[in-house]
Amino acid sequence: MSHISFSGKGAWVSRFPETFVECLTETDPKDFLKAAKKWSKTEELRGLYEAADLRELIREIWNLAHQAKAEGKWLLLCTNGA
Repeated sequence: MSHISFSGKGAWVSRFPETFVECLTETDPKDFLKAAKKWSKTEELRGLYEAADLRELIREIWNLAHQAKAEGKWLLLCTNGA
């Protein structure tokens, strides 16, 4: 992921690689729950989120990836470390 900008207040805007967007848009929605179950067991998320909630997050990102691809735009992620 490449960083687009950083603010002095801890906010980052990063661009997802085109290969990630392509892979995501080619993913079948029936595989979202399987991916979410694996993701929910990672060290960073274990005990914090249920697989069903992560499945919905994956679905939202999948929709955004499709929209970005259709409109010829980047898929961006904004995070705040504060």
